[in-house]
Amino acid sequence: MQKTKTNKKQKNEPPIPSLQIHAIRENKDGSMDVDISYEKDWVDVVKRDLNKKKVTKKDIGKHFINLLTKAAQEVDGYKLEVKK
Repeated sequence: MQKTKTNKKQKNEPPIPSLQIHAIRENKDGSMDVDISYEKDWVDVVKRDLNKKKVTKKDIGKHFINLLTKAAQEVDGYKLEVKK
């Protein structure tokens, strides 16, 4: 799956780098583990969106979950795309 954002207000911004979901595992306690990979530029997007100079893996994960939720609901111009 790939997450893309198309927002007319932000036409001059570069496209959001792609993310790939490799595996989703449900834990016994109801939580989930998600294995993702992302382009190096993704870290810069997270820094910009969170207005931080440095971000942690936890910041990246939380931001990913936030955007994944928006994409699943097709909110704010986000959507999920399945790549073959």
